[in-house]
Amino acid sequence: MTFISAAAALAAVGHIARTGELRARGVTTRELARASNAGEIRRVRRGVYAGARTDDGMLHAAEHGGSVSCTTAGRMLGLWILQEAAGMHLWLGREGNLRRCTRSRCAVRAHWDDGDGVLGRIPPVRNVLVQIAECAGEETFFAALESALRQSLLHPSDLRWLARRLPRDLHWLLAFARADADSRSPPDGRLRACCPWLITGETRMRRRVRSGHAVLRIRLR
Repeated sequence: MTFISAAAALAAVGHIARTGELRARGVTTRELARASNAGEIRRVRRGVYAGARTDDGMLHAAEHGGSVSCTTAGRMLGLWILQEAAGMHLWLGREGNLRRCTRSRCAVRAHWDDGDGVLGRIPPVRNVLVQIAECAGEETFFAALESALRQSLLHPSDLRWLARRLPRDLHWLLAFARADADSRSPPDGRLRACCPWLITGETRMRRRVRSGHAVLRIRLR
């Protein structure tokens, strides 16, 4: 039988995985125990392991049973993020279960929206944009949207999906965003130049996104 190292298997699946995924790749229970004791991998919680150098934010999200989301995920995807959303944001897919972690005074903001959340996997770009629309201001959402268009990260079907889930008063930003806007200037600059009376530094989205998306703020002690 060919030996499969736990560290190599984790790297292949995305640095965080459940025991079942690793066993399916040929990693034995003995190898998981050996690699964990040797510090080659980390035990996130029961039945979940991560690579030794996995980002702490990804580990924290996995402890709660989800993946990083919102502006943090947007930055990891290469989107232009003007302002980070406060606190820890994580994605649980449509039906994921939020778990408690062992960290003290942990405050998280959980996103449930379309899709199946997978530990260690960033949500799709369109989901990330809906999350940003809920938690950040119009400027931050528009900048992320237009940078996604510039990088060809959105399909026309994704734009239709967004239109069904964003508040109606944000639909004009979908129409205003361009894939061919000047990449040398920040996306929000064009928005401010066009509509200076609509956007201010204090403007924040506090509306709930329509059906298919829910947000819950939870403080875990």
